[in-house]
Amino acid sequence: MNEKKLEQFIYFNELFAVYGKLLTPRQQEVFSMYYLYNLSQQEISEALKISKAGVSDNLKKAVKHLQNFEKTLGNVAKNNKRRELLEKLAKTASKEQKDIINTLLKEL
Repeated sequence: MNEKKLEQFIYFNELFAVYGKLLTPRQQEVFSMYYLYNLSQQEISEALKISKAGVSDNLKKAVKHLQNFEKTLGNVAKNNKRRELLEKLAKTASKEQKDIINTLLKEL
């Protein structure tokens, strides 16, 4: 997997972690089988007894919805920015402050 595809893969998984419950149950199922369990579209098609076109359609719709949720709400971007700022702050913080910052980072 090339670096761009890997970054996209990670990004889609971040979106799914935040917005996945907003997808239809079928979209959640197909998305998780493809992006979390790394099954091929053919394997998903056979497991769910739907056509490969049905798998592809559900994946495309799921990704489109996840991207639209992020475009509208921006929660993933905000969390990433918070993480970045906390990591910067941790570099100059005292031991006690670093412990607090690490606790906050774990919660993001």
